[in-house]
Amino acid sequence: MAKYNEILVGRFNKFTSKLFGMKGLAPTSQLSGDVQMVHPFFHGRENRVLESWHTHGFTRNIAALAATLGQQRIRNPVGSNVIAIFELIQVNSPLADAPVLSQGTSNTDGTVFALGQTAMDPRGQKTTGLILSDSSGGAIGGVIQARQQASYNANGTYQFIVTSSQELPLLPGDVIEIKSGTLNQLLGVSWLWRERFLEDSERSQ
Repeated sequence: MAKYNEILVGRFNKFTSKLFGMKGLAPTSQLSGDVQMVHPFFHGRENRVLESWHTHGFTRNIAALAATLGQQRIRNPVGSNVIAIFELIQVNSPLADAPVLSQGTSNTDGTVFALGQTAMDPRGQKTTGLILSDSSGGAIGGVIQARQQASYNANGTYQFIVTSSQELPLLPGDVIEIKSGTLNQLLGVSWLWRERFLEDSERSQ
């Protein structure tokens, strides 16, 4: 039987049940009859998995190759039904460099590499639904928009994301790419992101 202001997004009920160890039917099945909505659930990284967020991370170096720019790309496949939120993207190089972060729609990859287990929390999803690739032999392909550019001296590092408001979403069909600004340059990239399945209400505006 339908309820007044019934909540149809199940992951919030699931989170509440697991967080407080509750049993039985959905503990938060409907909103208040008055205007009332409180939702500061998040406490810390340890509770992300209870909200069905799975945290992943890895770091990888792209070897220097004469007369080419190094690239690293993460693509969210069109049919993945996954949303990923990037929390940290850090670059480093032995020489002075100005790498560019680009984001947009593309269905192409460079040389895809297997990461194995990328999970940061063993209670969650062990492997990511995203596709990771790199290239030091020319452009990967696809026209995507440059969003940010780093700048640092030799043996420097740069973080593209510093605050939570700068986190970058990656939806199905989109890519995030880092490309070095200096030819014949080793490029190291560290990534940290969380991902979960999209809810029905999120798939359309």
